[in-house]
Amino acid sequence: MSANSQLDSNKSYTFNIAFAGVIEIIAYLVSMLTSLNVSRILVIKRMLMAAAFFHLLYYFVIPHNKYTGFPKAVVIVLDICIRMVMSFGNTFLAIYSIELFPTSIRHFALGMLGFITKLMYMVSFILDTFFT
Repeated sequence: MSANSQLDSNKSYTFNIAFAGVIEIIAYLVSMLTSLNVSRILVIKRMLMAAAFFHLLYYFVIPHNKYTGFPKAVVIVLDICIRMVMSFGNTFLAIYSIELFPTSIRHFALGMLGFITKLMYMVSFILDTFFT
């Protein structure tokens, strides 16, 4: 559901995908820097707490596409925060797993993680329309 509410529903599918990509690139860069400079267990604990916090806040502002003005801006900020935390978490855990598992296992797992994540994001627009 968060894929459709990132911006105004009048924005195009391509714009939403591009916007999500920019957010994810920023999260990836921050994740790499954090992985090098901060204790990993501490980061994983904080990441899980932040993800739970933003997802709960996001849950309580239903319906996402009915707001205008400042409330719409709050929904967009929550959506951006969720995407940042999830992208950061995926990359951080990927970096962590790269150090733990043999090459063949991690290449398959990380490739599938990336593929399924992007596929589900792109299909979410179609599934949301279908189920609505």
